[in-house]
Amino acid sequence: MFQKLLKLSLFLLCCVLTQHSFAQLIPDSTFSQDGYFINSSTTDGESGSRVFELADGSTILGGTKNGKLRVRKYDAVGNAVTTFGTAGEASIASLDANPGYCNMIYDLEVTLDGKIWVLTELAEMNLADFDSSKAVIVLARFNANGSADNTFNSNGYILSRPNPNYYFHPKSMCINTKNDAYEAFVGSWVYENGHASCPMGFGKWCVSKYKNDGTPDASFYNNVGYMLESASVIKQSSTQSPIAIPYDMKLMSDGNILVCGSMHNFDQSFFSFSITPSGQWNTNYGNNGRCINPVTFEVPTNDLTNAQVLKDESCAFYSILRYFGATDSSVMNVVKNNPNGTVATAFGTTGKLMTTYLSQQYPVLIFKSNGDFLLNYYRPYGANFADQKIEFKFYKANGTQDMTFGIGGICKTQPRNPDTYINRSTVFHGIWNKNETGLYLATNNQIPNTNSGYGIFKYKWPGLTPLQVSMVDEKSNFSLYPNPIVGQQQFYIESEKDIQVVSLYDAKGVKVPMQFHFITDNKVAILPLSQLSTGIYYVLCECNSIRQMQAVMVK
Repeated sequence: MFQKLLKLSLFLLCCVLTQHSFAQLIPDSTFSQDGYFINSSTTDGESGSRVFELADGSTILGGTKNGKLRVRKYDAVGNAVTTFGTAGEASIASLDANPGYCNMIYDLEVTLDGKIWVLTELAEMNLADFDSSKAVIVLARFNANGSADNTFNSNGYILSRPNPNYYFHPKSMCINTKNDAYEAFVGSWVYENGHASCPMGFGKWCVSKYKNDGTPDASFYNNVGYMLESASVIKQSSTQSPIAIPYDMKLMSDGNILVCGSMHNFDQSFFSFSITPSGQWNTNYGNNGRCINPVTFEVPTNDLTNAQVLKDESCAFYSILRYFGATDSSVMNVVKNNPNGTVATAFGTTGKLMTTYLSQQYPVLIFKSNGDFLLNYYRPYGANFADQKIEFKFYKANGTQDMTFGIGGICKTQPRNPDTYINRSTVFHGIWNKNETGLYLATNNQIPNTNSGYGIFKYKWPGLTPLQVSMVDEKSNFSLYPNPIVGQQQFYIESEKDIQVVSLYDAKGVKVPMQFHFITDNKVAILPLSQLSTGIYYVLCECNSIRQMQAVMVK
C-alpha cells in the first residue's frame, strides 16, 4: 500500500513539475488579489484601456467613466493611490462638460518630468443622421499628482479639429522629448463633414503637431500646421481609397518621427513613413521617407487591424479574420517592415506569420525590446466549451512560435478562482514591465445585468532573464567606474547630460537599495546599502528626457 501511495505521490509530483516547467507565465500573486483586480459599479459604466508602468512600479491606467475621460493610479501591489487626483482618480471637469463621449484611450505616455499625456477622442454619434456624426481629437495632460496641468492650453486639455472641413478620429501619439521640447504629434484618420458613413471615399489621414503649451504648431508642414493628405501620398501612386490609418508613431533615435498603419482594405497594404519634427519627409528612410507593404490577406479598416513601431524602429502589422458560430476562432496574419524602411521578407514564412487562436477577441501583441512577442487574447466562457481564460502564445522575433512555451505552445491562465464571471471581457492593452520579466494587461469586464468594469492583470515569468534595454531610450553614453566592483564598494557614473535620477537593479529586475550623491550635475557617486552578491547588476541613469543603462559586475 505504501509503495502504491509513493508511486502515486511521485506521479502527481511529476505532473506538477511538468506543468510548472512549461507554464512560464503565471499571475503575480504579490499584486492585488492573486495577480489582478477588477473594479465594477452598479451605477457607472467604467473602462480601462491603456496602462503605463512608472519607475517605482506603480501604474497609470487610462480609461473612462460614463463616457468621460478618467486616469487612475495604483501602487506596485495594486492598491489605489488615493492621493492621486480625487481618491485615486483624475478628471477635468470642464472637459467632462463638453457634449459627446470618450469611449477609448488610444495612447498614454508619462514623460520624465512627471506629466501624464492622454490621447482620446470626443465623439457625438447622430443615430437619426449618422453621416452628421462628429469626432474631434482630445489631448489631455495631467500633473504627476493627478491635477490638470493648467500650463497646457490653460485648462489641461485641447479639443482639436485641425481642419474645419473634416472630423478627426485620433489613433496614435508621440511626444518629442529631444532637447526638452515636449512637443506632441497626433496621428488620425479623418472624413469630410457629412460623410461619416463613407470614409472609404471621403477619408484621409492626418498628422498634427502641438507645442508644449498645447497650442497647434502653425509652422509644421510648410506652415500649414498639420499634414492632411490622401493615402496616395504615402503610396506615391494612386490608391482605390484615400483613407489611411496611422495606428502608431514613435520618436526615432535620430530625432525623427516614425509612423505606421494601414491603407483601406481595398488597397490591402500596410505602410510606414518617417518625417522630421518640422513635417518634412525623412528621405533617409525607405523610398522618399515611405515604405509600402502590400499583402494578399484582408486588412479590415477597423480594430481588426493594428500596427506598432518596435524598439529597434522596425514596424509590425497585423490583421485578423473572425469565424463565428461553432468554430469560434480567429486567423491572424502578421508582417513587418525593417528599421530602414524596407519590407521584412525574412520574417515568418516568406515575410508572413499566420496563426489561429480560439477567440473572437481582437489580438493584443506585446513586444519585447529584442523583438520577441506575446500574442494575448481573452477566451470567453463557452468558447469551444472552454472555461473563461486569458491565453498567450509566444513568438521569436523572426516570427517562429516557441512551442516549449506553456503546453503545446499555449499558456492558459485563470487568475479568477472560482470562475464566476461568465460574461464578455476584453483585453485592450498589454505591456512588459520595465525589466521585461513580467507584464500588465488593461482589461474591460462586462458582468451580466450590471455596468462595465475595468481591471489590471499582472503576470510574472519566473527565471526569465531581464532584457534591461527595455528601460533605455538611447544607447548608453555615460561612463561607469570602477567596473567590476567588490561587495559594497562605492562606484561612480558620469554622463554627457545632467543626471536626474539613478537606480540600481539586480539581474532579476529587483530594485537594489542604495544611496547616491551628486559630485557635479553630471557625476554621481553610488553606494549600495548592503553587501552585493557576485553577479551582474544594472544601473539606470535618467538624464532630462532620456534613460540610459549600463551593467556593473560584482566580483
